[in-house]
Amino acid sequence: MTNNINSVVWVSIFVSFLFIDFSQAPTHDTAKVVALEEYRTFISYEDQKLSNPQIIRYNDCNSHLFVYDTAESTVFEFDSNGDIVNTYGQRGRGPGEFFRSE
Repeated sequence: MTNNINSVVWVSIFVSFLFIDFSQAPTHDTAKVVALEEYRTFISYEDQKLSNPQIIRYNDCNSHLFVYDTAESTVFEFDSNGDIVNTYGQRGRGPGEFFRSE
């Protein structure tokens, strides 16, 4: 009886994968590829402000860089000079807090 249930479960999982529409999968066609002309260090390792940066986004409108640090559970906003303009969030589960990044 247990083997029949296991078989039904596995067949159900397999069949469900057949009906997944992979044509709607997100693409990276919207990302703009640019050549790196120069680079500079905003925060060095010795500054100990960023512990584990995981997600980095650039705002082309105001030339600000947003870095999510999972160890600090904080988003750091840098201006074009490399100065921290603002920080968002802290560790927690409430409003304005990060428990885990997805």
